[in-house]
Amino acid sequence: LFRSHVHGLKGGEKMKKVKICMTIGLIITILGAIAFAVGFGLLDWNVNSLGSIAYKNITVTETADTQKIAVDFTETEIVVRTDESAREITVTYPEKYYYTGEKLSSVAVSNENGALTLTETADIKWYHRLVQINFAVPKIEIVLPADGAYDVDISSQNASVRVEGGRYRALSLKTTNGSIALSNVQAESAELSTFNGKIDLADVICGRIDAKTSNAAIALEALESDDVSLKTTNGAIKGTVRGNAGDYKITAVTSNAANNLQNTESGSKSLSVYTENAPIDIKFI
Repeated sequence: LFRSHVHGLKGGEKMKKVKICMTIGLIITILGAIAFAVGFGLLDWNVNSLGSIAYKNITVTETADTQKIAVDFTETEIVVRTDESAREITVTYPEKYYYTGEKLSSVAVSNENGALTLTETADIKWYHRLVQINFAVPKIEIVLPADGAYDVDISSQNASVRVEGGRYRALSLKTTNGSIALSNVQAESAELSTFNGKIDLADVICGRIDAKTSNAAIALEALESDDVSLKTTNGAIKGTVRGNAGDYKITAVTSNAANNLQNTESGSKSLSVYTENAPIDIKFI
């Protein structure tokens, strides 16, 4: 009986200690939540302010006489769009700073012979990468007058590129590990290249278009073009093309998957489609 009583006392003491520890843990959790809420409130509840890299946006304005825009950035989303009310070209781009205030990038801006060029030089060291937490995605926005026709040359890395509306003589869009999307676009030619990123073409009218990616799909919606080349691997190529199948000389190749196109040798237009381990499904409308 005495041993059972002693054992009961020890068990009770252990339970008290467990309860005390749980209470202390709960209090610490509540205090941490309050501290987080207060700190987050001081940041205006903006999750982007929690990142280790900050961005300062700068805007440059050029006259509509500019005929070419060339942008070369890293890890920066790039959007090109038109505005019916715009009379000038505006480009808003980010400069990148570490949370300590150290400047991580510089941008060279020039306009010579009607060509506006923005080139970023990033100086991100290995130790910046160790504590790199980014909630915000830096973005460049290029706004063009809707009544112009431009040459646009875009290069980025690890970010998406989008062109929303407008008329272009030549489009050259390159990125890696990011998607490329064109919508409501007219162009004489378009060169699109990415890796590990989807390519979307919606309501695009283009004299010649060459779209390449890998490990991702290519999607078409009402594509209109006389010369089409679509290439990917491990990704489907699906969608609609304006016109009749008989208008096109068709070369369509895939492996280990379905292909609804028949190769043909005649036609005044050209359609070349290539993928691996994924289907091809293109319809003419």
